[in-house]
Amino acid sequence: MSGSRRPLAMYAILAGIFALGGCQQPPHAPGSAEADADMVAGNLPADPPCPDNLTAVLANGVAVRFMGSAANDPEICVQQWNGREYRYYLGFWGNGRFEEGSPQQRQALAAVLRGPVGMTATVALPAPTQMALWRSATVTHEANTSLQVGSHKRPVVKVRVVREDAPGGKEVTAETLYWLDRESGVPLRKQTVTRLADGQTWHITTWDVSELQWAGARPRASGGSPTRME
Repeated sequence: MSGSRRPLAMYAILAGIFALGGCQQPPHAPGSAEADADMVAGNLPADPPCPDNLTAVLANGVAVRFMGSAANDPEICVQQWNGREYRYYLGFWGNGRFEEGSPQQRQALAAVLRGPVGMTATVALPAPTQMALWRSATVTHEANTSLQVGSHKRPVVKVRVVREDAPGGKEVTAETLYWLDRESGVPLRKQTVTRLADGQTWHITTWDVSELQWAGARPRASGGSPTRME
């Protein structure tokens, strides 16, 4: 009796192994956007600290220096170019003059960056005057992908921001796409998106980094291992 059970048990074990093997997804090809996204998800933070040893050279030749965080707020990143200083929350949010922002706005933006693809939040925008156009913005974590910068393919978070003339408004909107570097937090590309009545969509690149230059040691990924680049 025990002799007849042993072959059946072995067959069941082998069948289970083959079944598990068939369910496993094949690894993505090295250098593909999917492979970079896999690496990003497990190795780099969604919103790294503000870099203070980095210069980004834009496609138009302008050199943007990243000066670390504001003295009174570690989440406000300071940039400098053409002799002027600009301040952005988490390195991308604001018009270059970001000061405080409400706790709700900060929490919502950080949650979108740190959350999964598809995560979205709508935040109220402070109106400096009664004539200010934009009253709210919907921010979406659109993709974890990669972007070619010079000779390197860099992991990025792609974020879509749609500003509206009223909370949830649909009449007048302004749409912007951001590709945020996962290693440094630097915005590598910005595009404005214009949707026409005839269904056409125009993408205009307003910021495009062609080179990143570190003044000192490169940042290291979590766990102490150097960041892998293609």
